[in-house]
Amino acid sequence: MIRINLLPVKAEAKRELGQRQLILFVLIIVVALVGLYFFDGTVSADVAAKTGEVNRLQAKIKELETTVKDREVFVARRRDLLAQKAIFIELHGRRSGPAKMLHELAMLLSPGRGPGAGWSITKDEYESVLSESPGAEIHLSWDPTRVWIERLAEDTRVLTIEGYAKSNDDAAELQKRLALSKYFDLVELGALNAVEDKKTKERTVSFTITAVVNYSPFSVAGAKGPGAAGKDAGAPAPAPAPPKGGG
Repeated sequence: MIRINLLPVKAEAKRELGQRQLILFVLIIVVALVGLYFFDGTVSADVAAKTGEVNRLQAKIKELETTVKDREVFVARRRDLLAQKAIFIELHGRRSGPAKMLHELAMLLSPGRGPGAGWSITKDEYESVLSESPGAEIHLSWDPTRVWIERLAEDTRVLTIEGYAKSNDDAAELQKRLALSKYFDLVELGALNAVEDKKTKERTVSFTITAVVNYSPFSVAGAKGPGAAGKDAGAPAPAPAPPKGGG
């Protein structure tokens, strides 16, 4: 019988198998490394894109913050300018207002004067007042000599007028005229007191009128709407108190 020794062949086959397995393992590692390389590149590119987007958003936020700050500065400066303008108007009114107010009062007590004819209120504004408050109507033919002023005082913009009138209607007429003027607000006619002169026995009515003086009626802040005059002017005159002795 012939005997063949196969041990070297088996050893060679095992060695070749081991080499193929090693090569296959190396290839798997190489493929995995290449895959990781490309995956890392993709992730890095995505991260870079996201980072760029975040940077752009942060820059936009800073730009918006700057815009908001600029607007706040603008609003604050505008507020300061308006406050300074109001102070200027106030100071100007305090300097020239009393003279203009007294001139207006003189016009209200002058014959032949009226809305659009020497008064601060125009004819159209007067018609607008009457459409809202018919009770504010005045008598253009009224004789101003039927009232006379004894005392005129102003304290912190509150004007007090004290005097006498021939009747309570005359005192009410003066109150209506003051209420129509743009120089006077919140015009109120106080209680009327009938007074009889002991010598002449002539009966008159003492009155007190209070009003808030507006020294800058034609400024934006001091403008008086037509309706405001009507509310003051439409108030009925109070009935006079019983007569009392007077000099």
